[in-house]
Amino acid sequence: MRRLLLIILFFSAFFFSCVPIAEEENVSYISNLSYTTITNAREFSEIKSSKPFIDTDGYIPFYEILSVTGTNDKSSSELLQYVTIKNALEFPIETKHFEDIDTSNIGVISISENDVFSNGTYDFSIKVSIVKKGKIYYRTFSNILSVNVKPLKIEDLKYCPRRYSFYNGGENSTSIPEIYNGNESVKFYLNENYEELNINEETGEISLKDNYNISSLKSIKPIVKVVNSLSNEEVIISDALEIFLSEEVIVDNSNSYIHYPILKSRNNKKLYNGGEEYDVFNVSGYDAPEDEWFLARALWKNYPSSDRLEAIQSREEGSINENFSLEHAFWNIDFPYETWVVVPVENLKNKRDCLSVSLIFYYKIKLNDYPFTILPNTPVNLELLISNNYENDLNSANWINKTSNLIYDYDNDAEINNQWIKCELDLSEFINEDKISIGLKSISNFGESPQAPINGNLRISDIHIKQHLNYE
Repeated sequence: MRRLLLIILFFSAFFFSCVPIAEEENVSYISNLSYTTITNAREFSEIKSSKPFIDTDGYIPFYEILSVTGTNDKSSSELLQYVTIKNALEFPIETKHFEDIDTSNIGVISISENDVFSNGTYDFSIKVSIVKKGKIYYRTFSNILSVNVKPLKIEDLKYCPRRYSFYNGGENSTSIPEIYNGNESVKFYLNENYEELNINEETGEISLKDNYNISSLKSIKPIVKVVNSLSNEEVIISDALEIFLSEEVIVDNSNSYIHYPILKSRNNKKLYNGGEEYDVFNVSGYDAPEDEWFLARALWKNYPSSDRLEAIQSREEGSINENFSLEHAFWNIDFPYETWVVVPVENLKNKRDCLSVSLIFYYKIKLNDYPFTILPNTPVNLELLISNNYENDLNSANWINKTSNLIYDYDNDAEINNQWIKCELDLSEFINEDKISIGLKSISNFGESPQAPINGNLRISDIHIKQHLNYE
């Protein structure tokens, strides 16, 4: 049977590609096409119909979508770019032998994700063909499938910032919220009757009621009800913002620490395995057999974290109870080298607030025999690189060098050698990434060899990402 089917398919393909065949409309051979109406679809989302019922006298039907008409301003050709219909084969053939042909989903209509089907009703017209006695018969079914597309429900509201200070004599209003992933034809209501607050139905801006006098400190997290004006569907948004009521303005200088790895090695005898939330790579330089001990016991080894005051304060504010620095030791370095520490950061987009986000870390270089100045004039350098696709493989990731964008903070009046230097990078260009990875590259800054062997060390400490949450 399978061999017979293959022969049929071969000659059918040859026949239909080489010989024009007249088509004849016939309503008796093809009848009773019906689809289940789709009523629960969402705009711009993937949509699939059920498998249709049809009577074709036992012959395999071949489906084509002729047109789509809808209530939006898109033409049928624009809509059809996102639509496919399932067929068993690429052309109609004359056979009743279904055994070796997958007919499980023929006639199923699919609308792809991120389509242009906005809120409204859409009707599909279908042409169905069969081959019988060497002749193609077809029938058209106008507006045979109706798809009702509802407005996309919003996922969230974003007030920027999330915290506000309302006080007597202040402006006492929030920002207009940003709507996340939803139809913006909405109205805003407070889900509870707050005696202190009003909300603008059109914009979502929340403000203090006129003539309301604040006499005591109070925190309110308003629950906002968002009603779609097209479908009247409601979405309740809680924990979108917090408002502090007080007689005088509140200023909060607290920092929110999004990511603060402790930098603890997994195994002090196998340092090349990395540690808590970081990876280690030896790219070049330490390749000789005698370097194996160094890679295992001395490259990026744990030491106490930075004793610079700002670093101590950040650990206290971030409730970091255990924290280490990592040291790259320089023992008579007279060869070019390159090693990395990579810190992956997951879900930066979801964790951050709407305010500025910065990467901060501290480093110091101690050189025994060389005068030391700020990068890049040292015989050894520390470079900063950022990737958005690192997956535990250094070479397959794309890296952007941001060393030149770093802001260095150090004491000009003190000896720079062996001084903890604070480095900060604005992460604005990366805040919409699902994840980023921070690469700190220790690399030699000379050709084949330095003027004299290099002795000393490089340490990095307190790598973290923070945002500043001032009240408005």
